[in-house]
Amino acid sequence: MGRCRHVFWCVGHHCLTFLLILLFWPTEWRYWAFAVILIIYGGISLYCVRRVVARLTHGPVPFQASLDELKKDLQLIQRLRDDDRQTEQNEQTHTTEY
Repeated sequence: MGRCRHVFWCVGHHCLTFLLILLFWPTEWRYWAFAVILIIYGGISLYCVRRVVARLTHGPVPFQASLDELKKDLQLIQRLRDDDRQTEQNEQTHTTEY
């Protein structure tokens, strides 16, 4: 439902922008209309970028659960490697005794 709402909001937003451009196209104010739309879009974009940066710098680390799982996997691999090395050493010392 959220994606559908987002798609329709974007379509409506584009239609409204197109309507504003069409309304001002035959007038001498068309460049001012373009400038106002550009300033509004620029302001919205700047606001969104600032929110994303703030969330990334002050919020939780992205993919923290994935990073924790990767750390666990790395610890398991290191433990298995150490066990394997110790087993090889034990076998070498055991075979040299005979």
